[in-house]
Amino acid sequence: MRRKREMIIAVLTACLMAPAIASADRQAKQAEQNQVNQGRLNPNQNRVNRGRQRVSYKLNPQAFKRQFGWAPASVKRLLSVEVRHPALRNGKDFVGTHLFPNPKKGGKREPTVIPAHDKLGSIAFASGQKMVRGDHALAKQLKRGEFGFLVHQRQANPDYAMGVVDLTNLSPGNAKELIKLWATHISILTKVGRKNARGKYKDGAATINMPPGYPGGDEGAGRFGLYDSGSSAYGNLSLLKPKYPKYLKPGQQRAFSKNMRTMLVGFDAVSKFPGDYNGGDSLTVKTPKQVRHAVKMMIQGVAGNAAEKAQSQQFFADANNKIYCAELAYTSLSAAIHAPLNDRTVLQDLGVSRQTWGNFKREIGKHNSGQASAFTTMGSARNTEIRNVRIGVSPKNLKSAWEYAPAAKRTADSKKMAFGPMTAADMIANALAVHFPRSKWGEKIGSKVQADAWKGMKPQVMSQLQGSGGRGGMSAAQTQQVDALLGKIDQVVGMQHANYQAFRSAIKPVLDAARQLPGLQFVPPHLLQLTAMSPSATWVKQGLIGLEYGGTVINAKFLDKVVTYDAAQ
Repeated sequence: MRRKREMIIAVLTACLMAPAIASADRQAKQAEQNQVNQGRLNPNQNRVNRGRQRVSYKLNPQAFKRQFGWAPASVKRLLSVEVRHPALRNGKDFVGTHLFPNPKKGGKREPTVIPAHDKLGSIAFASGQKMVRGDHALAKQLKRGEFGFLVHQRQANPDYAMGVVDLTNLSPGNAKELIKLWATHISILTKVGRKNARGKYKDGAATINMPPGYPGGDEGAGRFGLYDSGSSAYGNLSLLKPKYPKYLKPGQQRAFSKNMRTMLVGFDAVSKFPGDYNGGDSLTVKTPKQVRHAVKMMIQGVAGNAAEKAQSQQFFADANNKIYCAELAYTSLSAAIHAPLNDRTVLQDLGVSRQTWGNFKREIGKHNSGQASAFTTMGSARNTEIRNVRIGVSPKNLKSAWEYAPAAKRTADSKKMAFGPMTAADMIANALAVHFPRSKWGEKIGSKVQADAWKGMKPQVMSQLQGSGGRGGMSAAQTQQVDALLGKIDQVVGMQHANYQAFRSAIKPVLDAARQLPGLQFVPPHLLQLTAMSPSATWVKQGLIGLEYGGTVINAKFLDKVVTYDAAQ
């Protein structure tokens, strides 16, 4: 009996003491952990005691070299070229040709790196960490309904500059690409929703391109050109975001962005790509009146009767109406701000039949419900990502963007396209300004460097303007006019002026005269890059839409992911 009583007391004591012992053990373990982590800030610390996490990305030179054959020491070096010329100090200087004023960094020309990859699965950084999906970080750059532009650049590629512009040995090929600031393609970036294995929608990012099969590579159309098989991939892309006029309210901006997505998908379905996109390709639309007619042709091509579709096909098959990559962005955005897709505009202003307009809206409904539609089965069928882009008509009371402008600006804005097209003189002046900054080097050195650069560039300018893709190129009269303009550029560029501002004043009349020539207007990919750069360092005729830098997109496999923590408060 006594033994039984002792056993009961022992069991009760153990039960009563267990929580206290467990608590003491936890406290001891926590004290031990705190001692181990003393003075350290890492992911294993207690979250309560850890400061804010910060993530940044650094270029891994060796990872980049494995694909592109050279090893830039940093992202800033990747986005610069080494200019070589005897007049420069030590015979060379580094110029940040692809650095932009960064609104995230107080306007400083410092890059924000966005890792990405064409694959939709998990991607490993050079440093070993994993990114859940190739477009994960890029999708975060856009809110739902927003869009942006990706400028595809090749200044780092081995078959282009490989980061060096040597004016003592400038090849014709590099002179031609230099004029275009090494920009070879424009993709329009959109936020999309994709169903995962559980049937839930996840945010992603995709691109719309002209031709629709771009940018190609390992993963095909609708991606970014960031893949692993060889040097044809892109070393870097610049993400640029639209800046609407300040007089447009947020709700109106969202409505025009929606209109942009619909215009993009529509024009991508019906447009034809020109044989020559390096020059000689005249713009399909130069005025708001012309862009509204193009919208009518697009609607009829998507949803018209047999006669209307034939008319649309004839329009877009015309060599003068074919659309290249940057022109798709220019045309679609100009259409979006000048032709809201609502009953008032489409039926009254454009003169589309009620039957065709009704068919067009039904095609939108089919597209958004996941059914096959004209938007996914016509010319854009190669880009399966388009099925994930949500589109729609405009609010019934939405007017053209310029109609919301203050009275004093209304007339001028009613004549503006989304971006201001460039002339040959614009392209020359900007290529010289971006690569060979006489504002930095001074007139004595800058005039010598620019004059020598211009000697190598001039023959390529004429080659580009003549074109080679079935368009007529320049007439004899236009050739004579351009020759005269180029001669004036010779004089202004090679002359040593009192200062940089005097140089700008001297070349401005030449650029203004070139803009008055009939035809010969272009929207090359680098126009978007220039629009986002400092206006004091470039020459760009501003359109109704501005652009600002959103980040530099680089293949995640070339990057080290760096995680740090602020000091605990």
